[in-house]
Amino acid sequence: MEFSATVMLLQILLLACVATPRTANISVDVSKTLGPWAPINQFFGCDEPNFAYYPRGSALIKELGALGQRQTYFRTHNLLTTGDSSRDLVGVPGLKWGSTSAYTEDNDGNPIYNFTIVDRVFDSYLAGNVRPRWARQHLYWLEPCTDGLWKMGATGVQVGAAFGGAIWPRRDWNGTKEQFYELNDRAIAAVLGAVPTARVGGCEVAGGAAGSYLGDFLTHCASGTNYATGETGTPLDFISFHAKGAPLWINSTDSPGGGYVQMNISTQLRQIDEAFGVVASFPQYRHTPIVMGEYDPDGCAACTSQAYGYRNGLLYPAYTAASLMRAISLATQRGVNLTGALTWAFEYEQTALLPNETGYFDGFRVLSTQGIDKPVLNVHRMWGMMDGAMVETNSSGQVPMDVVLDEGIRGSSTDVGAVASFNSSTNTVYVFAWNYHDQDVDFPDADVSLVVHGLPSTLLNNTDGVTYTHYRIDNDHSNSYSRWQAMGSPQAPSDEQYQELVRAGRLEAITQGAEAVLPIDGKLSLDISLPVRATSLLVLHGDKSDGLVQVSPTF
Repeated sequence: MEFSATVMLLQILLLACVATPRTANISVDVSKTLGPWAPINQFFGCDEPNFAYYPRGSALIKELGALGQRQTYFRTHNLLTTGDSSRDLVGVPGLKWGSTSAYTEDNDGNPIYNFTIVDRVFDSYLAGNVRPRWARQHLYWLEPCTDGLWKMGATGVQVGAAFGGAIWPRRDWNGTKEQFYELNDRAIAAVLGAVPTARVGGCEVAGGAAGSYLGDFLTHCASGTNYATGETGTPLDFISFHAKGAPLWINSTDSPGGGYVQMNISTQLRQIDEAFGVVASFPQYRHTPIVMGEYDPDGCAACTSQAYGYRNGLLYPAYTAASLMRAISLATQRGVNLTGALTWAFEYEQTALLPNETGYFDGFRVLSTQGIDKPVLNVHRMWGMMDGAMVETNSSGQVPMDVVLDEGIRGSSTDVGAVASFNSSTNTVYVFAWNYHDQDVDFPDADVSLVVHGLPSTLLNNTDGVTYTHYRIDNDHSNSYSRWQAMGSPQAPSDEQYQELVRAGRLEAITQGAEAVLPIDGKLSLDISLPVRATSLLVLHGDKSDGLVQVSPTF
């Protein structure tokens, strides 16, 4: 332990000594498209279904439904969990818990179906323009499963046809693989028997490929004997798995608070790369949609600790940016079809099962706290604004992929990366940039020089210049947590303070269409300063008089 502590101290001192002002050149070529911009981030989920129709939960659902032009999806556990009616706790959520009592039995063991609470959950999703990804991981009766789907009526049929269902082998699954295959095959047969157009997939295994588990599952689906039908193969409309990081708390007397959080981006990305490699090894599944059913920096949304305090502030969105953009790159390198990365985070409210656990910025992995949006939600808002085609983007400050997979991002320099898209219909360029490091310690700001090449003539010939709007998440913008800390971290803020925090939780622009730059020699250049753990979205567009679209989102 003494050796480990000494190594950590030397590492901190080394970083402090060698960290120098960071410079990065970001080059965007609008003329080189890489395929459509895919909003794979617009997937969310949680353990507690009932919060969807609680006051703050339903408001948050509406915010998620308004993230962008494309559809937002939501996946939840416990949709078929039976609550404790003896204590009047049916439909009352707690940490990692919720219930609907959709299925119960009378004294003679006869089934009783009641989808009232399930309907409330789905109605809240649909009212907020959010579609559920229906997880049916605990079905073990074939007949009730089929009957239940029929009894859900028209809404249930639409939900089952439009979204995915999967059986989930938890880490503590005690059965054999063959028993899981049988459970999966029979549940899928039941679902398709009720809703023939339903999309089904799996296997939602934790840990990426989870050793041979994902590959063995795909082999069964491709060529194994189906336990329900006796035929060869099992339907597989999408492939799903979980990928998580592993943050640590590093004790350090030289750091404020006695230590700092060290993220582990390499753990998550290695899980993803291994899973993508397994999928790519099956030619019949290379183009099958992949949805990472839980995609998070750590493994416990409902836990709090020193290592999880990062989820209140800037480290969470910066990590999400650096990891998710690399997941997209890994999918491209492996030649697989990544269509979704689901953030397992929502919100908590006080209930009979949560009388004292929730407070302002309590450290749970949530998107909002007491109705106040956290900074991480704003990075999803940034991505929701991006549109068009992904275009070639390079940054001299971006840590190479092989280094990140092997070591993470823990050197003397931060990771300054970028992605960009271009909407040719509106002549709008979107450049998203981040400045990230695994270790939550101080680093100099990055001086970023952005050059955009290949601009269309409508922008190049604009004598008034190209107008741009700069959205930013940092200590001073789009950050309710830093504002709350500046107030003294009140657990009972005044009405005026509360409204100030609500405003601070919205996405904020440093410039709001007031800045213009003139292209020179066929390219456009901008210089910005990007603090560590900050993220920026630059939206370059023409004036309304040019017939181009002026970007003015409201959040």
